[in-house]
Amino acid sequence: MKRLHILLYIGAFLLTAFTSCKQELSDEYDYLAIIPELSVTTTSISIQGTGGTQSISVQSNASWKASTSDSWLHVDGTSHKGSSSVSVTADANSQLSERTGTVTITDGINSTTVSVIQAAGQTRSFTIGTLSVSSITKTSAVCSFTYSSENATISEYGVCYSTSVSSPTVDDANCSSESKSSTSASGSANLTLSGLTKQTTYYARPYVRHSEGVAYGDAVQFNTAGGSAPGEDDNPTPNYSPKTF
Repeated sequence: MKRLHILLYIGAFLLTAFTSCKQELSDEYDYLAIIPELSVTTTSISIQGTGGTQSISVQSNASWKASTSDSWLHVDGTSHKGSSSVSVTADANSQLSERTGTVTITDGINSTTVSVIQAAGQTRSFTIGTLSVSSITKTSAVCSFTYSSENATISEYGVCYSTSVSSPTVDDANCSSESKSSTSASGSANLTLSGLTKQTTYYARPYVRHSEGVAYGDAVQFNTAGGSAPGEDDNPTPNYSPKTF
């Protein structure tokens, strides 16, 4: 009888062990049968320059992680499971230009990246006053204007002019320019255009140069002198007001 009890005990133990092993094998089989899949609904997100938070939706049938190496970006938690979303927060941008960071999402096998584009935290603005043209002679004219800027330093101010281009630029081969260097954000310009052709219509346009390019004011039109009567060249157009385009 005692032997029978021992045999029953051994049998029960082996049955329990077998059942447990079978379950472990089944669980392992199910795990191995799952092929991880990972995708996102967007490849880029945008955040305003003052900072903010955006979400990235992730479709997955496994565990996944989100991370970033950009110090100004932050993700809410690193570990996720299944289809879910991750929030991405950007610090305020103190730069004058937009910046781009990256969030990486991976399940250990698959990996994808999402670009984070943040707008500039500050903007540049320029104010260029109306160009005044005076002391016009056969071959010269004096041009004056005021200028100011915000979040920018002016490196040069000047006037570009042409006889054929109504809105001249400094890069146009058909235009000439007269300029002076500057180290301030605002000021008054007073430039003399020389070597002009008599009895000719000119288009003149004020500009300022800064680190990102060139900003322009409105162009004006004026005519050089060319009369033959005494004194006519010194005052060819009394009470003349330049035409603004």
